[in-house]
Amino acid sequence: MSAQAQPVSDSSTTVSARGVDDLLGFVGHTFGGLPVDSVVMISLSGSRLRAGVRFDAPDPAACTGAGLREWAQTAAGTLARDTGADACLALLIEPAAGPRPHRPLAARIREAFADAGVPVAAAWVVSEGMSWAWTAQGEGIDVGPDAQPRPLRDPRLSTVSLAMTMQGSVFADVPESERVPTPVAGRPGWPAPQAHDAADAMCWLDTWADVLASDREAGPVLLRRLAAPLVHRGWRDALVALAVAGPQPPGAVQARSEGQPGRQSRTSEPSVAAVSGGLASLYLADTGVRPCWEWLDQLRRLLREIAEHAPAEVAVEALAVAGWVSWARGHGSAAAAHLQSALRADPGHTLSRLLAQLLRRGEVAGWACDPRTAWRPESASRVDPVA
Repeated sequence: MSAQAQPVSDSSTTVSARGVDDLLGFVGHTFGGLPVDSVVMISLSGSRLRAGVRFDAPDPAACTGAGLREWAQTAAGTLARDTGADACLALLIEPAAGPRPHRPLAARIREAFADAGVPVAAAWVVSEGMSWAWTAQGEGIDVGPDAQPRPLRDPRLSTVSLAMTMQGSVFADVPESERVPTPVAGRPGWPAPQAHDAADAMCWLDTWADVLASDREAGPVLLRRLAAPLVHRGWRDALVALAVAGPQPPGAVQARSEGQPGRQSRTSEPSVAAVSGGLASLYLADTGVRPCWEWLDQLRRLLREIAEHAPAEVAVEALAVAGWVSWARGHGSAAAAHLQSALRADPGHTLSRLLAQLLRRGEVAGWACDPRTAWRPESASRVDPVA
């Protein structure tokens, strides 16, 4: 196997990926580390690696019949959204050696991806520093030397990884698990402004914009000011739109708030308008435009901090949006953990329930399917570990 990898930069430099360790290097830079218990599909255009899309490996209990077929068809439909792809590679990254419940999935993947127009050129299992061909019993595919497990080099030292590092990309270490805050019932409520006060809403969004644009820590007073209005769903949605839009040019909008005559707002009209005009595409992370990942990563970090200290009703909103950012990054396991924490505290929480339903269906964020809009770990290196 030999393919060309395009490092994450504006450079046109390409390097050859000649083995599984090089592919893992590409995956590590795409996702910030090697996502265990996952299926990673890498789209190809000719011999050029385009994008990696990660899926949680299906529940072993569902690895039979219709469940396998449905999982594979959903995954194939997701990768097929990369219209520049004409084939793909598959990697099953398993946590440890032992029973192989996902082995039958290989045949279903080949069938579904061929039907979707992105046939699987090759597939491997990766576990405990070894790799071997991923095939189902009876497929009869000649995989040559990959039929037997072969040792892997450290993916961080692979040719592709070193080339991408030189281009400024980051291969981070993904922790086995990230502690997810748990909402605490009984904490005193935090007073919030009136939901219908537009001037207060704009001032609040301006404060968030200042914090998202900086590296500074938010002290207890500022954190409470940022957090309390999250209970207003419209304000919460406007904050998500603000973070997606990122910094706006000076003068994009002039806002005159009570008590602040002539104050120039950092919040642009389009970022707030996106809530009323495109809320579905916003939360499906399918706007077709690269979001401001730097602000979204900072937002996620602050929301996790808020969830540690806020009253339960505020913490639930913070966890839902933090989970959404994880999902938009392509990190389904972290998203699920945050949403489950929110739903344990409030089983009826609308946003958490809708996002959890997307995860159960195996949906992948639209941004994660396009190499032009997908999250890259270097955007998060200043704010938090990848999970």
